[in-house]
Amino acid sequence: VVDDPLNVKQAERLNEREYVIDWWERTMSSRGAGKGLNRRRLILMQRLHQKDLSGHVIEQDTSRRWSKLVLPMEFDPDLKSEDLGLGKDPRENEGELLWPEMFDHEAVSEGKRALGPDASGQYQQRPTAKGGGIFRVDRIEPITPEAVPWGEIRKVKRAWDKAATAGGGCYTAGVLMGYAPKLQKIYILDVVRGQWDVNEVEDRIALHCRMDTNRFKQMDRVHYETVFEQEPGASGIQAAHETLRRNRGKMIRAIKASAKKITRYQPFANSVYAHEVSIADGAWNYDLLEELRFIPKSEFKDQADSASLAYFELVNKGVMTLPDDEDDEDALILLEQYSFLYNLRSQ
Repeated sequence: VVDDPLNVKQAERLNEREYVIDWWERTMSSRGAGKGLNRRRLILMQRLHQKDLSGHVIEQDTSRRWSKLVLPMEFDPDLKSEDLGLGKDPRENEGELLWPEMFDHEAVSEGKRALGPDASGQYQQRPTAKGGGIFRVDRIEPITPEAVPWGEIRKVKRAWDKAATAGGGCYTAGVLMGYAPKLQKIYILDVVRGQWDVNEVEDRIALHCRMDTNRFKQMDRVHYETVFEQEPGASGIQAAHETLRRNRGKMIRAIKASAKKITRYQPFANSVYAHEVSIADGAWNYDLLEELRFIPKSEFKDQADSASLAYFELVNKGVMTLPDDEDDEDALILLEQYSFLYNLRSQ
């Protein structure tokens, strides 16, 4: 029996999550594994991250050997539970409390206020809120590619978040977005993503830079540009120069982004919350929306980084110069708990 292998703070740290999963796979896997032993394994925990122990086990369970019982504080019909032979969640009405005699509506409301963003995991057994955490993906409007109002779009940016690990590790992602100022709308048009080595990363950027440039120069009144983030240090400068050299003659620019990622997400997240973002239908939609849904508790953040950079470049002039403070825990809590909404009309 494994009971709460991670607390809230531990779940936020990659090394803590990896330690638990490593312990589970390397140590616990041999417990009771002898032939003929009637072994049963039980994990009791609250959901705190997309890649916590429960998330890992569910992802690896391709043969469906595990049964799952989910008991949210307030009933959610989308959270499917299975009958483990001990009964299942008997509730049918959305929002119905789990144990009203012990935790009534007043107690639950008070607890949710105290927990803030963590209430979704600890009360509802979702790593983030149903509609999304920082990014309320339920407010992104899906449209067909034919419905994109090209006559109103004035600026288009393809933003890249570069990695250089072939076949594993982090992804490289290039998100294409357009801005229609009269409609006050942002359109997510395309995503390119893969785990490539450094040479293929540069090849992909050059290919799409050329394709995008040829495509959008045919459109009147549309300004296109490729942007990418320049990593700090001498190696980052050298890599940026190589990307610029390979795309000489194209509209491409390196950005020195100094803000912590959680801070960079907020302007784009605010626009999503205000129903100002649409997404063109494509096979890449699911991966992008799921990553945004789980931010900041997602396994990968490359698409969120690229989309946030593209958004900033579309609706602002100049470069990001927000202070870099990766250890500012108060700022992180503030950004998770409050949404400072604004409309693109104020830009």
